[in-house]
Amino acid sequence: MTDTRHPRFLVVDDDPGVRLAVGRIIRRYGEFVPAATIDRAAVLLDDGSRWTGFLFDFHLPDGSGLDLLAQARATHRITPAMILTGNHHDEAANAAHDLRAHYVIKPVVTERIENFLRDATSLASRVAPALQEWAACYGLSRAEADLLGRTALGESKFAITAARETSRETIKTQVACLLRKTGDDSLHAAAERLLRDVARI
Repeated sequence: MTDTRHPRFLVVDDDPGVRLAVGRIIRRYGEFVPAATIDRAAVLLDDGSRWTGFLFDFHLPDGSGLDLLAQARATHRITPAMILTGNHHDEAANAAHDLRAHYVIKPVVTERIENFLRDATSLASRVAPALQEWAACYGLSRAEADLLGRTALGESKFAITAARETSRETIKTQVACLLRKTGDDSLHAAAERLLRDVARI
């Protein structure tokens, strides 16, 4: 499964002071990767890396943090996320909820960010027991369970293929076998269902 010894957090905020303050907190939990614009963040999101968590400002110079998160969800469907904003908007709060993100009003209390970071970095240890139950219940092979676990932790198929040192065709075959066993419509649907089980443990 994913190497959890190196958590990485993408912080997108155009305020250098906010980036500095949030960065100080994040460095106690993992790597702090800052960006000031959606364009720069999009480059970072497209490199196939696994992210432990996202912290995006709502108002950015080239768009909305919610739009950025919607874009990120195409490849990082279940990565923990937090939207930071200076103003409360009911519609934006609802949109953040729909994108499975915390919606937090600035100035953000340090403890709230730390709670988010702790939850995000402990996800792998919480996924492991649920994944073992799934493997036993559905008769998943070691490779299928590893594939599901990596997906649940936010790795892209590209990153999984590289980490497992295998071909895309092999991954496709393993996904097809996994879905036949679990009855899910897609790998991401299976991963999301696994994470719902994790939340109940």
